[in-house]
Amino acid sequence: MEHQSPTFIDANGFSIATRSLLLEVTADNSSFLDFTDLDATFPRYVIEGDNIKAGTDQDQLNALVSIAGVFYSGEDDYVWAARMFADDAGTGQDQSPASGDERIATCRDGTDGWGVGANQTGDVTFTVTRGSSANFPRIWGTTVNLSAGADLQHTSCVGSYTGVTSLVPATNGIDGVRLKFNNGIIVQGNFRLYGVE
Repeated sequence: MEHQSPTFIDANGFSIATRSLLLEVTADNSSFLDFTDLDATFPRYVIEGDNIKAGTDQDQLNALVSIAGVFYSGEDDYVWAARMFADDAGTGQDQSPASGDERIATCRDGTDGWGVGANQTGDVTFTVTRGSSANFPRIWGTTVNLSAGADLQHTSCVGSYTGVTSLVPATNGIDGVRLKFNNGIIVQGNFRLYGVE
C-alpha cells in the first residue's frame, strides 16, 4: 500500500506538517489493538479511530504504552488526567488517579462509560510526541462517544509513562500504543496510524 502524505499549509502558505499513513486496521471483536514500531523516524505519531463500538456496557477505553517492545500495565505505571464534557449533568467532570495507574484512561466509566446500544459508537484521536533522547514520553487525545446513559460526551485526556526508572533507559521511549477496554472487547472500529513530520 502506498503511503499517503498530505501536507498541511498555514494561512501564509507555508508547509507546517506532513502526515504519512503507516497502517490501517479494522477491529473485529478484538481484545486489543497494538500500534508498534514508533521510532525516531517521525517526531510525532497520530492514531485515529472511528465507528468504535464496545462489547461491554459502561466500559472505559484505555491506552497502554510499550517501552523497548514491552507493554506495561503494572500498578503506578502511569499518570494521567481527563476532563469530560457532556450534554447531561456530568458536564465538566474531571477524572484522574490518586497517584499512578495501570493505564491511561480516555473516558470515565460507569454510566459515563461507553454504551453498547445500536448507535452508541465513538471516535478517538491520540498523539504520541517525541521528547528528549528520541523518546515519546507523552500521549494526549480526545474521545467522542455516546455513553451508557445515552449522553453525548467529549473527553480530553493526557497521560505519561512513569514506571520504574531503571526500566526506561534514556535511549528507550514509548515505541508502541495499545488500545483496549477495561472489561470487554472492541467489537468494531476503523483505525489509522500516521507519522507526522
